[in-house]
Amino acid sequence: MILTPFRIPSDRTKIDTQLLGLLEFSARDREKYLRGIRPINTNNNGMNSIFMGLITLLFQACPCKAQCDFTRFTDPKPFYGDTQYFAIAKGVLHSKAPASSQKKGYCIYSHCRFDTLSYLETTIGLEINPSSSNYIDIFFGCDSLLTIGWVLRLGDIDDGLKLWQRKNGKETAVISGASGYFNRNTTAINLRIIRKNRCLIILYKDTGSYDYQTFGWLIDSAQDMHTYSAIGIVQTGSTAVGKHKFFNFYLGLPRYDNTPPETKSFHWLNEKIAQVVFSEPITQPNRNQFICNKKSSDSCIRISPTTYTLFFQGIPCNQKVRVEIQNITDTAKNTNPLMVNISFVPCQTPLSSHQIIINEIMVDPKPSLGFLPAFPYIELYNNSDTAVWLDSLVISDPYTNGIVPRHLLQSHAYIILCAAADSAFKFLGEKALYVSKFPSFNNEEDIISLKTVSGKLIHQVHYKAYWHQSDCTGGGYSLEKTNIDCGCIELFNWHSNQGIGGSPGEANSAPPKTNDREKNPYPTEPPISRIEQCQFSSLDTLVLVCSNIVGDIRPVAVEIVYQDNRKHSAVLSRSTQQKLYFYIKPPIDADTLYKVKIRGLTDCANRIICDTLLPAAYCSSLPKPSSIRFNEVMFNNLDGEEDFIEIVNTGTRAENLRSFQLLLEAPLKPIQRYSLFENDCYLYPNQYLCISKLGYSVAKKYRPSHLYLCPSIAKFPNLPASEAILTLIHPMVKEPIDKMHFNEMQHMPLLNSFKGVSLEKNNPNSPSEIAEFWNSALQSSDFATPSQINSQVSQGQTHQKNHVFQLESSVVFHRPGEYPFVNIEFKFSKPGFIASVYLYSIKGNLIAQLATNIQLPQNGKLPITLLTFKNLPLESENYLLHIDAFHPDADICSQNLRITLVQL
Repeated sequence: MILTPFRIPSDRTKIDTQLLGLLEFSARDREKYLRGIRPINTNNNGMNSIFMGLITLLFQACPCKAQCDFTRFTDPKPFYGDTQYFAIAKGVLHSKAPASSQKKGYCIYSHCRFDTLSYLETTIGLEINPSSSNYIDIFFGCDSLLTIGWVLRLGDIDDGLKLWQRKNGKETAVISGASGYFNRNTTAINLRIIRKNRCLIILYKDTGSYDYQTFGWLIDSAQDMHTYSAIGIVQTGSTAVGKHKFFNFYLGLPRYDNTPPETKSFHWLNEKIAQVVFSEPITQPNRNQFICNKKSSDSCIRISPTTYTLFFQGIPCNQKVRVEIQNITDTAKNTNPLMVNISFVPCQTPLSSHQIIINEIMVDPKPSLGFLPAFPYIELYNNSDTAVWLDSLVISDPYTNGIVPRHLLQSHAYIILCAAADSAFKFLGEKALYVSKFPSFNNEEDIISLKTVSGKLIHQVHYKAYWHQSDCTGGGYSLEKTNIDCGCIELFNWHSNQGIGGSPGEANSAPPKTNDREKNPYPTEPPISRIEQCQFSSLDTLVLVCSNIVGDIRPVAVEIVYQDNRKHSAVLSRSTQQKLYFYIKPPIDADTLYKVKIRGLTDCANRIICDTLLPAAYCSSLPKPSSIRFNEVMFNNLDGEEDFIEIVNTGTRAENLRSFQLLLEAPLKPIQRYSLFENDCYLYPNQYLCISKLGYSVAKKYRPSHLYLCPSIAKFPNLPASEAILTLIHPMVKEPIDKMHFNEMQHMPLLNSFKGVSLEKNNPNSPSEIAEFWNSALQSSDFATPSQINSQVSQGQTHQKNHVFQLESSVVFHRPGEYPFVNIEFKFSKPGFIASVYLYSIKGNLIAQLATNIQLPQNGKLPITLLTFKNLPLESENYLLHIDAFHPDADICSQNLRITLVQL
């Protein structure tokens, strides 16, 4: 018999006060066994008394038997009903109700006595939106046929909770509430049903919440013989199959709270404020119970029963700190003496350019060398003395980008960015960050940018596949930065990892050694920054182009000076990363050579940029024949290296190379025409320019600092390996600018191979058509001198355009034991020169002084015997005769003659 059912009203003041005489209050028992029941109105003394009394009824001495757990199909309690439609997996009871077009119910029940001291709780997960055709019934206090007892229904028509009484198979709604509670696709709800001395209390809450809400309470006078409990599922259709989950379904004694509280989470809101969340409500602590780095907090504020905000002073930013939480007590009087948390105090770390740099690039990992995963990655390096957060960065190429995960990168530390799917980098541990939309970089060339989410550029690398060493092409090798101290410098500051292919998360490998330190002095540091281009784009605009990114440009001063010391002022009008534009007042004159003085210009590594006094001109006239001459040609280079042609300005004015063309005439082939310069390119007096298909490779091998003198011409041809005629022309000039005929027979006869050896002129002013003025480049210059003075150039000042001395024969034959001799022919503009002759090896070592202060007539022959200091015979080899001639009128003439000695 049911005495009186009750639904607790919203104002909590209309409950029958006669029940107060049936209840007693115990604060400790209430906190220990029903902690979590939310007090609805703590200011209503009548309501508090009712709840305290109800809770006391639960724990009066009374034996309780027949407990069970529905998430375990085990003894001692057998389970009945539609057990085949339920399954247990990892402690969770799932429904297996089959699909049906008609409404059907499935039930599983067991003999679980709901007597005068019972406690039922369950956590239910639903991946459906319950409706009148898909809902759950919780049976308790029922007979064996489930026709008598209580049913708590979840879902049904109003998507809420409803308590039904079953009597003789008929249902009567007793308590309704929480309408619309289940109107969502997924739901997780916790239920508690408590019975003590005929008093029944029903509580519920979301699984994510801590506090329970009271659904209702009533007086239950049902017979204790009704000792069955069950779970029922009503379902129509297939959409709900397997979507009912019971994480626990327990019937038995109330569960005692014997566990002390723990810290569920601890995080810093800023460098002064932290928030701690405990696993359960705690009693009000004091500030001395929270200690950070041996200093107690200034204060603590309660946010909720489990959450507190703490205030500290003097906590270091972005460093690990130790927080100790002492003697925290929960509402059941369980105390945890010490909880320790090691965490970071996050502070904002604004990023400046080049503070974080791209330090290693692996864009073509296949075929792998076998030491590293065959997946691309990018390595970042913190090039500063402070730790920085990376969650404000974006890694990208021109088409795709990925957000870098939150990570504190310590000072001078490395981190690897890779695709989230590349789990092969797990061996790096915390040194790897997985970017969900990691860009797909091109193998040959791409631009890798590191920017903030607001668009500020931190670092950018425009890499090219030819940055690799020649034996590290084709994949499997990473590019590593050679010198990270100059993080913003890219040219000639990358090398291939020739060891295992890459060094992710570690310091970069050593750069490859160079054979000639004097010729290529940049194996461990990038070349000095310089002005690559200084030219007038118009009569009132000057353009400066730096080889590297320009630093602070505010103190830059530019002065333009003419030969008569007339000066023009230059005012900075705009700038980009590597270009500066200046407005000139008054405008300059066309076809006039000026000197540009630059002061205070630095690169991004704060290094002073060299070349502070440069020539510049604005050309409006056409070039003259022979004003530009061929000076060197590499026509049979080593495999994988570039052929090139070097030209020189032998005139007295600047020449614009725009529209210049190259005619190539090979034996038995038609003449080929190649356009060299489509834009303005100025060549100043006595300046060299090396033209090739890939100027980077030429400069890298011979002189990286001269890259600005080695332009890349995409249409530059592969020169014939034996012979061809080259003609330099301008479409608007009738006569050729210059012409030469190269042949491999012009090389030194004693060379073992002509491959990789250039032909160069002994004087830039010599006519290019005459073969006698062309020699093989010396071994001491690495067999080539692109963009620089040739290895065998005549330095005569008086006779710059005439060869005063020449050999009667450049090849001398002799027998063993004999002293070979040569005749040196000479022709001066006037008599009275005094000459000295020296013998050098081809590498420049002095062997002997053959003649000293010999007075010479205006023309004639000078016989010279070839011997050493010790008068020993010379071996068959190439040698140099160096002649210095001096005239009392202060005229000077110096000349080198090459001679080949052959022993018969």
